[in-house]
Amino acid sequence: MLPSIGIAEALKYMTPRPGVTYKETVGHLTGTMQLRPYDGNTNAGTNIGIGERTLETFLGSCVELFDPNGLTQTLWAQLQAHNGQVVNTDMNRAILFKIMDSILQKLNASLFSGVRNGSGTTTADLFNGFDTITATDMAGTPLISNALGNYLAIDAITSSNAVDILKALWRFASAELKGIKTQMLVPYSVWEAYCDDYMTTLGAAPYNNQFEQTYLIGTNRMCEIIPLVSKASSSLIHLTTKENLLYGYGAGVEKEQIEVRRPDNPFLLQFVLTMFFGVQFETVDAKRLLVGGIGAASS
Repeated sequence: MLPSIGIAEALKYMTPRPGVTYKETVGHLTGTMQLRPYDGNTNAGTNIGIGERTLETFLGSCVELFDPNGLTQTLWAQLQAHNGQVVNTDMNRAILFKIMDSILQKLNASLFSGVRNGSGTTTADLFNGFDTITATDMAGTPLISNALGNYLAIDAITSSNAVDILKALWRFASAELKGIKTQMLVPYSVWEAYCDDYMTTLGAAPYNNQFEQTYLIGTNRMCEIIPLVSKASSSLIHLTTKENLLYGYGAGVEKEQIEVRRPDNPFLLQFVLTMFFGVQFETVDAKRLLVGGIGAASS
């Protein structure tokens, strides 16, 4: 449950796949099945297929040795309870919370930008984020491209053009994608530019009275703009559904553990965590995904 607790800000817009260790095949049904005039025969050809993708999780670890006594003064003000007495278990629990908070902040920051490097030493090296997966799918024989209808190069976004650019991106989407509830995942800088441009374009009255700028104007509230901390340095916008953004984790499988133990030194505590984690698109089909390349139109 750790990922869903620690990085809920982003994961509430994604779909969990618990119990995934290393690799799991995911995907969606494909086909051109249709109702036709009855003639007593079967439809010609094999129309049902599965568009397969691989959700890969990687085993990460964190081992931290700490001195509870040495950190007491830092956390004292937060734990002045029990008639002014700080209980050791409260202090140790607070320290562990700080450690987990730091770990999961780094995990959140890597959701889009992470690049797998088995010899790396940071969370950013643990797994491939959504932007990295997107770049891979755009290379070689592309699975994401303008010709396939799931990529559009757009101009750099400013407070004077954000509304028009985001509207143009959504309008480029397939009719199937526009016809379902979607989310447009953007950096905070794009969100702020959109809010500023919205007020300039439509005036303050609709902004203040309706407060509908969270939904992209002109989409009949079918597309919500979602700014994410994990998108901070991203040059890509992802227009998709919650169901299409998958995150896998072990959910307590054999190799996962979270433990606090005393090493040989009786004054120290050791925090040990091992956990699987990884992300993937269920499909990159234009009916479920559109990627906008920020600044790519003018480059």
